[in-house]
This record gives sequence, C-alpha cells and structure tokens, in this order.
Amino acid sequence: MRPVEKFSRVVASMFLIFFIECSASDVYFISTADSGELAEQDVSIASTPVPCTHCKNLSFTDATFGKPITITEAKFVCANLLYGTKAYCKIKARIWPEIDVVIKLPTRSNWNGKMLYIGGGGWDGVIPNLSNGVARGYATAGSNGGHTSSVAYLGEAGIFDGTAFDMSDPENTDVPQKLEDFSHRAAYEGSVLAKKIIRAYYGRDSKYAYWMGCSNGGRGAMMMAQRHPEVFDGYIAGAPHFTYTGTTLRGLWDSQVSSGCLNGTCDAAAAFIPQSYYTDVFTYLGYALPKLNALNKKVYEKCDCGGQYDSVAGDGIIDQPDKCGFDPMADLLSVACPDDVDNPDCFTSGQRQALKKIYDGMQAQGVSIPGMGEGRFAGTPVGAEGFLFLGWMGSIVPMPPQIWPFSPEGIGDMLCAPFFQFLSYNLEWQEGPDWDWTTFNFNLDPPNIADSGIMEMIDATSGDLHSVREKGAKIIHYHGWADVLVTPLYSIDYYDNVLTPEMGNVDDFYRLFLVPGMSHCTSGVGCNEIDWLSSLEDWVEKGVAPDRMIGKRPANYLMGWKKKRTRPICPYPKNAKYKGTGSIDDADNFYCD
Repeated sequence: MRPVEKFSRVVASMFLIFFIECSASDVYFISTADSGELAEQDVSIASTPVPCTHCKNLSFTDATFGKPITITEAKFVCANLLYGTKAYCKIKARIWPEIDVVIKLPTRSNWNGKMLYIGGGGWDGVIPNLSNGVARGYATAGSNGGHTSSVAYLGEAGIFDGTAFDMSDPENTDVPQKLEDFSHRAAYEGSVLAKKIIRAYYGRDSKYAYWMGCSNGGRGAMMMAQRHPEVFDGYIAGAPHFTYTGTTLRGLWDSQVSSGCLNGTCDAAAAFIPQSYYTDVFTYLGYALPKLNALNKKVYEKCDCGGQYDSVAGDGIIDQPDKCGFDPMADLLSVACPDDVDNPDCFTSGQRQALKKIYDGMQAQGVSIPGMGEGRFAGTPVGAEGFLFLGWMGSIVPMPPQIWPFSPEGIGDMLCAPFFQFLSYNLEWQEGPDWDWTTFNFNLDPPNIADSGIMEMIDATSGDLHSVREKGAKIIHYHGWADVLVTPLYSIDYYDNVLTPEMGNVDDFYRLFLVPGMSHCTSGVGCNEIDWLSSLEDWVEKGVAPDRMIGKRPANYLMGWKKKRTRPICPYPKNAKYKGTGSIDDADNFYCD
C-alpha cells in the first residue's frame, strides 16, 4: 500500500470513529439501559432521560419570581480526538432579567454522577471556564452573575466597562435587580436550574453537588453556604471576596497611597511611585522595576530567614508573612536615599511612610466590616513585591496603559471604580462612569457606604454556618499568603469570626488552608498546584478529612527553579515545619505543627 493511500485510510478511520462516537452518543440517552456504576448508587430515578437536543423544549420557572426560564440552546458537542476532549451536551438558559446559565453534561458513560458549579471571577459578566469539570466527569454549570460584560479580564473574569453593567431596575423595586443577581441570586437560580436539567437529562438526580470558585467565586461559595446552605454538599472557597466593600476600600487606599493622591490631594513627595514616572513605558520600567526589586530584596532578607516563623531560610518562600515583622521605616534605612533625594534603588522618607500605610492597611472611621472592627481593614502581607504577575505591579502599584490596559490605575481602577460607578447605587458622590477614584476622601466618605445598604447586599461576612454543619456539608477554604488583590488577612478574620462559643471547634466541617508564596488564586513562588476537589470529594464522600494537602511547583529554569518542589499545605493555624534532614523540595521532609 502506498504511503499516501495508507495515510488516507488512517484519516478516514479516525473520521469514522469520531462520527460514530458523536452521532451515537446523543441517541444513547434515549435509553435508560447500561447505567453502569450509577445503578448501584442511592440516587433518585426521575424518568426516561431526555435526549440533548430535546432539552430545548423543557419548561422551567425561576425559584424567586416564578417567571419562565428560556432554554436558548441545547446542542450536542462532539468529542475532539485531536484535543482529547470528550463529548457532552451543552445547555444554555436565560433567567429573568439577564442571568445566563450554561450547563455542560458529559455522556452517561462518562458522567460521575455528580454536579460541579463553577463560580465566576472579578465582577462576573461572562460564563466561567467549565472545561475542567467536564473533563473530570462532572455535570458542570456556571452563570454570568446576572449581567453581560463587554470587557473580559484575562478572558474569564468579567470586568465591565461603562455600559456593560446596566443597573436599571426592571420592575422599579427598591434594590436594583441586577445587583441582587450579582450578589447571590444568579448563583442560586443557576444551581437550582442545573439540578433540574441534570435530573431531566440523565433521568436521575446527582449524588453530590459541589461548588468550586476563587476570588469572586470564593465569595460565591461562602454566600451560598450562608444564604442557601441546602443546595450544596461541599464548597471550595478560594481567596474569597468576603467583603467587596473591604476589598474595594483597601484597594482604593493602596492606589491612592502608592500614587501620592490620598484623599484627593496629590503630593509627589508622599508617593511610593510618583506620577511623573508614568509618562511612557521605558521611564516607568526604568524606575519602578529597580524600586520594587530593592523592596523585594529587603523583604526576603528579613522574612525568609528560617527560625520560628519561617521553616527554611533562603528557600524563596515566606511561610508566615504576618509574623515576620517587616517595618519599612526601620528595615529600609540601610537603603534610604542619601539626603532624601529619590533614585530607583533607594527609598525616601516619604516612600517608606507610604509603604507603611500600605502594609498596615486602611484606617477609616464610620464604616466597619463584621468581625474586623470599626474602621479596620487588613493590610497587605509581605512577599509579592517583586512578582511580575499578580504581584504589586499592576495591583498596588499602577502601570501605564501601554503595559496593562485592563487596569492602568491598579486595583483602584480594576475593582474600585466599578464599585462606586455602578454598585454603590445610593451614594451621594456617585457620578456613574465618570467617577474618579482619586477623589474619594477616607476622612469624609466611608459613612455613606455604611448607610447605603451595599454591604448587606453583596458582602458574605456572616459567621453563622450552623446550617452547613447540620446538613453534613464541608468547606475547604484556601488563600495564598502572597495575594495582594484580596488580602489573606480577611480569610483569617473570617475564620476567627466563625469560631464562636456556640460553633465550637469547626474542624469537622470547615478548614482554612493558607498557601505560602501563592498569589491570587494561582501563580507566585509557592507550591500552588493543589487538587482541592479530590480532597473535598474524599471528605464529603468517604469521611476522610484533609489533615494536610500537598502543593506542587514544577521546575522552571526561567525562575531559577531547577527542581520540582512539593510542600505540605496545613490547615490553619498549623504551618509546615522542616524536619531538619532531607531535600527541602520533598513534602515528606516536612510536617504540620
């Protein structure tokens, strides 16, 4: 056989296999036969399963208003042998007024009998990535958070622009409906609908339902646990925005302090990175990179030094950044600028004072976060000053739009401006899309936030988790110690707030894991590759509690990491301790204490 003919037959065979799998899979669901392992599970049999494309004819109403739900799409997506993806049924629905929900359903032979709901990031506005859940056999769902964004940050977390988050009130109620949808209703309605679709499509209920999300998706996990604990059997809450209010004000504080424009008054001598260096990319990088590298070096000299609060000196990871006691007023004196004249590799007295304000956190009277005290908003732990991705640059320290067009003003622009432009709907200074975040005055404006009702609407700060425990559900809550977008100190504050005398020890259903060196949800210098979902499955389904997790970090020669590294990630308040012998890159040589 000639090579060309042989190649043609191989291609034709692959095409035929692909076609058979695709065409046969949808028909497969017309029959209730061959249910495999699912037949042995204690699940509710509903009726004859509905074929994928027939799902468009299903009729549902929403749980809140009883309004009809529109199934806008029901199609079978074929397996892709080239990319190794399996076939699934895709259902898309619209819930009044603008909640879009997508449910992806693996074929019956590939379904693991469980549901996974993925929480969105940022300000939502788009459907989150559902592919990983489907690949693991989950019927996987997610929503757009109740609004459609015309701007997608990093392709997934929607950061809306001036017209993307329309706060008009569809029925002239007291609270704009889309704000309530973003707060919790989109997640609740979406997950309830997903369960109904699963029951119709597979002819049976899912055995378990899990929520997994980070950032705003972590807030969604805690919001569902607090307000709708009956829906899920387990939650993975990563780096939660427990308080959008607190995160907003803290980000606003950091951006104002960093740029020297605190409370609407700009002073270059008080800035960490003066605005004069934002004129062009080369001027900015020539100044900001050496400055941040100098700061990063002094931080790691102080905090990556071994001893009681750092297990291994010089390993590039700060284990307990809240305990190392870095003080820019004292610890940067050795690199103070001569005669207080600014240069890229030194620090003026004004810059040291600005850094102290950032590390200490915002202080403002007239507004408080439950469990955190009046006017107290946790600051930024040390450790991410030199990160080029999800570090200080582009978050605490603004960047020119030529480098980072998504949020040229740092967190102050990316998260804070939308909060005041659209979500703080009842504030006297609101100016819509034209609101300037540099005009906020921490001495005057915070009481207006407390009076607006915004905190009660979107913050997930209730420490009452009795219903979660009574249901038998479990919560795995994690946060990176090097997270500068959502400070991990909020997670500690929340965990401590749950530990009331009435709740007692919560380890039976709720555990917090702080990951040294991990940035916001991912990245950083720590061992941040962690299989949270498998641990949650073991805890819920087998009763095996996660006494420690194993974090992985692959080798990366560009970062100077010659070997892959594993470390135990311990439940708070425990920390990984080095045994004193063996490779520091092997988790077996560490223990939790």
